[in-house]
Amino acid sequence: MKEWEDLTIDTNVLMHCSNPNEDRFEDARAFVMAFLESPTGMCVDEGFSVDSAQNRSHIGSEYLTWLVPGTLGYQAVAHVAASNRLRFTSKKIAHSDLQRLNKLIKDKSDRPFVRVAMNSSSKVLVSHDVKCFRASVCAKVSRDLQVTVLAAADV
Repeated sequence: MKEWEDLTIDTNVLMHCSNPNEDRFEDARAFVMAFLESPTGMCVDEGFSVDSAQNRSHIGSEYLTWLVPGTLGYQAVAHVAASNRLRFTSKKIAHSDLQRLNKLIKDKSDRPFVRVAMNSSSKVLVSHDVKCFRASVCAKVSRDLQVTVLAAADV
């Protein structure tokens, strides 16, 4: 894994690293293991808490909803939180960028991940959402919003 200052990681990658029936299981697992051994930060939107009653973060809400306690994905988030590697990043972006984003990304639940990645240091989103992030969309996200979308195998 390349040395990144920080990464924004889509929930599906963290789910895939714990599901041997998933085609990208090995890639996701290798990525998460390398990520855990690196100093790279994990970007989440402001308001994140592992306590669901205190969480105000969209990304945190997805993590807490979909990641099963005890799985590698859940443990990765807990480990990063406990080791002060979370990077609390704003979701606020310019109105013109928001309009571009809304045209490019149809699934509203994926937009906050791109917004957080836009405000991160590395400007990288790791995702396995091939429906939302087709190659043509990734190219436009890179060109128009300066965010690189990579699959776990490509990080």
